[in-house]
Amino acid sequence: MKIRNSWKVFAPVICLAMIAAAARAQRTPDSAAADAQTSSAARLVFSRRSIEFGVVKAASIKSLTIKNKSDLSANVTVNAPSAPFSVVAGGGSYSIAPGDKAEISVEFDPIAKGTVKAEMEIECDNCKSAQQSVVIHLKGKSKVAAATPSPSPSPTSGGNTLSMSVTAGAYNSLDMPFASLTICATGTSNCTTVNNILVDTGSFGLRIYGSQISGLGIAPNTSGGDEIGECAFFGSGSTWGAISTVDAVIGGEPKITIPIQVMDDNDAFASAPSDCTRGTELIATPEEAHFNGILGIGGYSNDAIFTDYFSCANDSCSLLETAPSADVVPNPAAAFPVDNNGVVVSLPSISASGEPSATGTLYFGIGTESDNQPGSVTTFLQNSDTNSEDFLDINTIFSGSTASGFFDTGSNGYFFNDNSIKQCSDGSGFYCPSSTVSESATIQSVGSSVSEVVDFNIADADSFNSDYAAFNDLGGTYDGGSSYDGFDWGLPFFFGRTVYIGIAGASSPLGTGPYTSY
Repeated sequence: MKIRNSWKVFAPVICLAMIAAAARAQRTPDSAAADAQTSSAARLVFSRRSIEFGVVKAASIKSLTIKNKSDLSANVTVNAPSAPFSVVAGGGSYSIAPGDKAEISVEFDPIAKGTVKAEMEIECDNCKSAQQSVVIHLKGKSKVAAATPSPSPSPTSGGNTLSMSVTAGAYNSLDMPFASLTICATGTSNCTTVNNILVDTGSFGLRIYGSQISGLGIAPNTSGGDEIGECAFFGSGSTWGAISTVDAVIGGEPKITIPIQVMDDNDAFASAPSDCTRGTELIATPEEAHFNGILGIGGYSNDAIFTDYFSCANDSCSLLETAPSADVVPNPAAAFPVDNNGVVVSLPSISASGEPSATGTLYFGIGTESDNQPGSVTTFLQNSDTNSEDFLDINTIFSGSTASGFFDTGSNGYFFNDNSIKQCSDGSGFYCPSSTVSESATIQSVGSSVSEVVDFNIADADSFNSDYAAFNDLGGTYDGGSSYDGFDWGLPFFFGRTVYIGIAGASSPLGTGPYTSY
């Protein structure tokens, strides 16, 4: 959603739309268990102890949820099962905070006929003895050999790739692409894997809720003795917290040392100043956001012109006209030593009735490796004027009118204003037509004649399968207005496409960014 008034950045519809959708799409709750806790050992509740994939014709993903039902953080290690099963989200070692959940997504990608069984071990080194090693039984069957249905380019060695999954996640999310990454205290081996990170082409910078990295000993950055804070503005709220420098390992790329925003859900930092909450709501916790963090990999190298930075002392913060350069949060995709000129988002096509989940790949770099070479694509130039409120936008023509538009995996639907489509009765702003509506809009390059008509569908959001998390026909109002004044090409646009997003000022075989190609 385009940010107006005092807001400075257009970024994903990451909260109002997503929370409303998730409220309608309730998932199976954790398995019933006693609430008794112990002070000496962590205690986990598993939503299932086995995963049955049934008969599949192509790669399939199913998930289980672990909830920490104790007052201690649980130190969990998810060990990878043997092929053709693999963990695509929630693997590795990490901590689950008291009361929090973690989702583990397992993919069954058969390579031969027949039934296959395997085991996946989940360890917890500080749990009671019966849970220090839990075995999850996996079973699937294929009548024919199958392969993962992902569009070109397909992953090679994985050095510049990051797997992402559109799943319900730990917070019952809808149409949200999640990834996992590792955060370490700078220069140490104090590390943790953070799951359910939203992959977002509509913002810039890495932001993680403090509760997810609280045990690492990471402290706020300081300048002149004062701590540095930041407020980031999004289409459905703002995030507040300290700027802290960390070591980050993202996919197969080399470790990078970068400042990030540690979103303050622990009340560990100064209170959010009024400038951060005026005209918007604070997205204060992972439960409110429906994710644990944001991986902002859109078309700009950092967030300096899109956020407010503050100098904080004694729980009082004052606005900084210019943030210290060492504390400006960079776009991680621009911070890698080589693959730093853009990203490629690749998601498979999905059924018109939706899917339980969908797995795709984020490639870092454009034309820098064998797996991110652009094929035959159309390139749409975006607004390159950093002084313009339409910076990074493209033109989108709908119903004969032209307005700004943008491509945003962090938005969970097509968002535009069309009074002819019935809205859902719950006030969420989503569309609920009596039957699926066929729509079209024209994407037009800025400063050139390149254009293309895009056809898409809008379905009744209230009728979606409550066990599914991936839909290509979810839509809603752009800003609640009555006239067409902007278009948010959210995640549904990306299904079945390979989309190249060039960072402003960076060159590639497709030209100099900012641009979007597909």
